Amino acid sequence: MASKLSLITGQEELPQGPVRAAGGSAPASAAALGRAFAGEQGPLAQAFAQASAPRPLLITALLYKRADLARQLAASLLGCAEEIRALDGEVLFVNDSPDDEALGQALDDIGAQIGEAFVWRTLRNPENFGFVRACNRAMTEAVEREMDLLLLNSDTVVTQGAFSEMVRVSRLDPMIGFVNPRSNNATLATLPFQDRFRAAAPAEARAGWQALARRLPDVSYVPTAVGFCLLIRWGVLAEFGGFDEIYGRGYNEENDLIMRAGRRGYRAVLANHAFVWHEGGSSFGLSDETTALEARNRAILLARYPEYARLSHDHFDSPEQRAEMLLGALLPGDDGLVDVALDFSTFPPSSHNGTTIAGEQLLAAAAALWSDRYRLHVIATEACYAFHDYGRHGAPRADPDGAETFAAVFRFGQPFDWDAVERLIRKAATIGVFMLDTISMDCSEPVAPLELPARAPRPARRDLRADRIADRAAPARRARRAAAAQPALPGPRRLPAAGR
Repeated sequence: MASKLSLITGQEELPQGPVRAAGGSAPASAAALGRAFAGEQGPLAQAFAQASAPRPLLITALLYKRADLARQLAASLLGCAEEIRALDGEVLFVNDSPDDEALGQALDDIGAQIGEAFVWRTLRNPENFGFVRACNRAMTEAVEREMDLLLLNSDTVVTQGAFSEMVRVSRLDPMIGFVNPRSNNATLATLPFQDRFRAAAPAEARAGWQALARRLPDVSYVPTAVGFCLLIRWGVLAEFGGFDEIYGRGYNEENDLIMRAGRRGYRAVLANHAFVWHEGGSSFGLSDETTALEARNRAILLARYPEYARLSHDHFDSPEQRAEMLLGALLPGDDGLVDVALDFSTFPPSSHNGTTIAGEQLLAAAAALWSDRYRLHVIATEACYAFHDYGRHGAPRADPDGAETFAAVFRFGQPFDWDAVERLIRKAATIGVFMLDTISMDCSEPVAPLELPARAPRPARRDLRADRIADRAAPARRARRAAAAQPALPGPRRLPAAGR
């Protein structure tokens, strides 16, 4: 069977002319570049066109016990019946707990409900294979039938349009090998990222995603993907095979495959405008050995791909990921209130001054006037919060170095150092700085030490205020100094007397 690599090298016979969609009805048109190359005759152009051409889709739902999850997933798939048919899709329900009578009965009921809404069938493993082996059976079939593969955990709920968008995104670049939708609970695919959405019901979680997704591009490139709902292109499976069964029952097997393909240029992406709800920890998480298995498999992964840890860390610390986290903080809570913080982290913990008085006045006014729109927080140390008794205004404390995010933060006092600026930009998308003494801006610069070379100490600063007072008190002296600074003018020139 020809893989993408063999197609590009031209070692196998290549089709001539435009690549056509399933059934031969029309030229492939999923990617603009694919359309441009489709009429070319060179091996690379034809390989590009073939890689961009639509393929039938094998949607594989891995089921392990939990008949309730199987029913829930099947109901969401039935709601996507028209979409599945349009994608030339086929749904394969894999029963990986063949001795579970409740799941067997649920599959019988599901079959009756689906009827002929879309092409579907069930596959009953002779024993519990575990996630990796069960997936590999589906992967082998997808390769043989030249189909793209979409793996689905049983604890998912599919939103209408998600499959179509994932397939569309997969065709934007022939080197896209893996596609995740966004979700409420899927590590790097999670949107919004705030914890309260992870346990949200499907409708609520989808509403939170929908409010933010319109601000995002169609696709985001990521270092890996998550197996809860994963589209894998046929070319990747044909070239690299399935999951390595060294990972046993599961955990990190998808990371291994993605890193393996990634070393040959294939990429994983997020389809930002597709959403699939994920309960998390339910489909294959019934064993007490889960934690030990994850640790064992992670050690295998890092030994093979030491770059994985750095790539993951860099992603979560990237500007794009931080921006997504801040976007989530713009959403109101269940009570309709938006979180706003007053940053009192510069306030002294055991004394009062003009700045603390002004801050408390604003806090009291905000608590009285904003309570129907905003949930107020105070960013302060424990000692400062207790000494000034900010709790009496109903505003909970947030730690200056904590991970909380807010829709807006208003800081009292100048950000005199770079750490203060960085802390602010990690906490909110909207930042206000309330400065009572603007002249102090002349005293310091919020610069990152690593960004500037070392420099010599500044010379002593003149006391400009004293100079101004002296000038006002002695205008005559100022005039004399100005006159003295002028050069002396020559006197009138005498003409010589006549006859001399």
